[in-house]
Amino acid sequence: MENIVIYFSGTGNNLKVAKIISKELENCEVVSMTKPFNFIKQYDSIGFVYPTYFWGLPKKLLNLLKNIILDNNKNTYYYSITTYGGSAGNAIYQLYELLLKNMV
Repeated sequence: MENIVIYFSGTGNNLKVAKIISKELENCEVVSMTKPFNFIKQYDSIGFVYPTYFWGLPKKLLNLLKNIILDNNKNTYYYSITTYGGSAGNAIYQLYELLLKNMV
């Protein structure tokens, strides 16, 4: 099967992180969350790499998660990496809640 890392990067820092992760995984694609994307395939892992904005998720990621359909990926391993200057705030828990909501 395949792996995917979905990233949002304003400055390029998170793109670099996503590329480093993808090199460690076999058969992994790196996709920007600013482009339309459907999760039709079944993945071994789906990763999210993004900056923390104001102690939470960036709007790009919130919009993606509000419209995401994960029917083919209910048994997939999900992970997230957030970059931040001072504190991750609530960003990781927000992602967890939104993913869980989309799987019910």
